[in-house]
Amino acid sequence: MKNFGNLPAVFHWEEKMDGERVVARFEPSRGTIPPKSEIAVHFSVTVYYGGAINELFICNIQDVELPIGFEMKADSFGLSVAYESTDDS
Repeated sequence: MKNFGNLPAVFHWEEKMDGERVVARFEPSRGTIPPKSEIAVHFSVTVYYGGAINELFICNIQDVELPIGFEMKADSFGLSVAYESTDDS
């Protein structure tokens, strides 16, 4: 994330913890970005269902009326296992 402003930006990502659908984490999930600087935010997601994923992730910035965020659209595929049986007689 990059702060283009002249004041520090205090942020807080809204993490999703729905164990039936999706769990999303941000690191750091909250903090302060000094003026005219940037930080790396790492994002991890675990999906608990197959099919189309359409999730919105929100980050609130202190003293800013509207939040920022991003939408994730993807396809989730279930576990696929293949095996072969051989006859070793």
